Amino acid sequence: MYHGGCRGASERARTRVDATAPGVYRGGAEMRAPLPRPPAWWLVAVVLLGLAALAPALRVGHYLDDWSQLAMLDGAGWPRRAAWNLYAFAWGPDGAREAVATGAFPWWTDPALRGAALRPLSSLLVAFDARVLGASALAAHVHSLLWWGALVAAAARLFARTLPARA
Repeated sequence: MYHGGCRGASERARTRVDATAPGVYRGGAEMRAPLPRPPAWWLVAVVLLGLAALAPALRVGHYLDDWSQLAMLDGAGWPRRAAWNLYAFAWGPDGAREAVATGAFPWWTDPALRGAALRPLSSLLVAFDARVLGASALAAHVHSLLWWGALVAAAARLFARTLPARA
């Protein structure tokens, strides 16, 4: 009998479940056999499929902040930044004023503007691309895609070693 949407104690006692019945959760016991790990070629296929999906980026040259970051490295049209700090577009108390003075920001920019992201690894990779690979956007994009593929492969290996093989 229902009373106010709740079952009474006597009704709960009559509907107890037999814990030995098949398909009943028994406090940590699995109901299914573990799934087998996928074969090694599966990881290679996923990485290659991802790289194929990202391949159209190879046709794009430098774009948006790429130009700003290259200019920050050279100090041409942007205030010079350290190689680890290329995502600081308006850095420090005078960052916006410096950017306006060099022509990077328009004259009507609020002097109190702050815009910076701490991305040292990304910045160092951009600086590496500029110094070692030169002005080639294609080489920089290939380098980025190789890092992406390595990251996916490393994550897959980490997950395979640390996560259980069960669903």
